[in-house]
Amino acid sequence: MQEATEQRLQQKMLPIQQAWNTAEPEELLHRALFAALGAPNWSAPFAELSQRLPWSALQSWLRQSPRSARAELLARWFGLCGLLPETPPNAADLHREHAHWRQIWERLENTDRLSAPRRESRRPQGRPERLLVGWFHHLQRVTPLGLLLRQTLLQLSDQAFHTPDWEPWRKHAGFAQTAILPDQQLLGEQRQMLLWVNGLLPFFLAYARQHQEPELESLLYRLLLVLPPEPENRHTRFLRQRLFALEAPTFPLSNCSMQQGMLQLAKDFCHNFHQGCHRCELVTLLQEGTSQPLP
Repeated sequence: MQEATEQRLQQKMLPIQQAWNTAEPEELLHRALFAALGAPNWSAPFAELSQRLPWSALQSWLRQSPRSARAELLARWFGLCGLLPETPPNAADLHREHAHWRQIWERLENTDRLSAPRRESRRPQGRPERLLVGWFHHLQRVTPLGLLLRQTLLQLSDQAFHTPDWEPWRKHAGFAQTAILPDQQLLGEQRQMLLWVNGLLPFFLAYARQHQEPELESLLYRLLLVLPPEPENRHTRFLRQRLFALEAPTFPLSNCSMQQGMLQLAKDFCHNFHQGCHRCELVTLLQEGTSQPLP
């Protein structure tokens, strides 16, 4: 399981490592985190968005006053993602914001929307509008320090992803949405785990390989043992129940390392449902490593 976990992290690291000499490290981290922010439904559009508005271009806006930076950036992000409708929102506290962002968007020259396919999230908390607003507040917090907060990795989840209490989007899922959500953080624990697993850890693994820092690489693998797992999905549920014949209370995914290992095993071996587990290559490999036949 540990080998599968390390293999999965290395596969996520590989695209970053291959692109290391093509852009500044902070630019690569920005791309990786933006794609991780949208996972799974909006990962491709957000990756494209990070190319359209790269980290270097964001700096001029982030150096403005918080109110101005928020409007300039979010108007562009929402507009490029097709999240800025012409009709006013139903929520009264978003009317002025919608009008202001539309005004900014309509004066821009390049307003071609993103071409990457996307899927709508079934959960209001996972709506791209909420993710983008939450991400703006994160960038505003870390910009004075730079994105490479190597010495404070563990503090990112608690401090850098906090959403201010005054942010109206804590209660909304979109301009066209009518439901008002309970007041909550825009980038909650589950979204933070996606950012860690799909953005931060792969980037810093590439950083460690590029600069030949084995201690940092070892630390990243240990972090997987500390971070909580993402919510269980059909891949981990199927593999645990069919291969190990265990239910959730008996075999909990207690940490991120165990979950990532399960996902890598599913990716490598669960190719054909009709093949059946009794002919799975993984079962053969496990049998070769033990003197007892597996059921």
